[in-house]
Amino acid sequence: MLRALRDGRHIEALQFNDYVVVQIDTDRCEDTGFNVPLRSPDGRPLELAELVEQVRLRLVRAMGTDFFNRHGHRVVFAIAVDSIECWLLPLLYDSEPIKKAKTTGCLDAANRKLNLSRSPTLSTADGQNKDLRAYERASRDYRKSKQLLAHRDENPSLALFLHELDRIRDSMSNSPTAHTAPNSGQPDA
Repeated sequence: MLRALRDGRHIEALQFNDYVVVQIDTDRCEDTGFNVPLRSPDGRPLELAELVEQVRLRLVRAMGTDFFNRHGHRVVFAIAVDSIECWLLPLLYDSEPIKKAKTTGCLDAANRKLNLSRSPTLSTADGQNKDLRAYERASRDYRKSKQLLAHRDENPSLALFLHELDRIRDSMSNSPTAHTAPNSGQPDA
């Protein structure tokens, strides 16, 4: 993701879209080049919202603050703690609130549950080869608004993302230019 931002892919995306979604998992945030620590300077583990904010700030730096100051209202951050698979757990674990709220080990938990139900797993055992069709099947119910809303607060990372979407929706409905084409100031054709 950082390479795509350095290469200006977000700028290209906004030439043809109203918004760009920047999705990243936090499981690699301490890697060299990303450099977002999981702990505060005093050594305590960052709270989930703090970690998401630190990652967001890192992504803003990678985009360029000038770009973000001009176009930040068109950028949607989908920051999954620890991984995007955590967002699937509310769909997979019906009556297990602790599993739904997991923010670590989510790929293994999802694969374990899918395996028990004799459904294709999301990836091979080592996590290297991911099955996109299995992801589509596992996330299918999120296409239904009712299902998404029913599960929105069961995983804290997913909840933060959906609250971000709510904020964008609310700002659009309150904006006097909500129905203008991006960058033009002209009504949509």
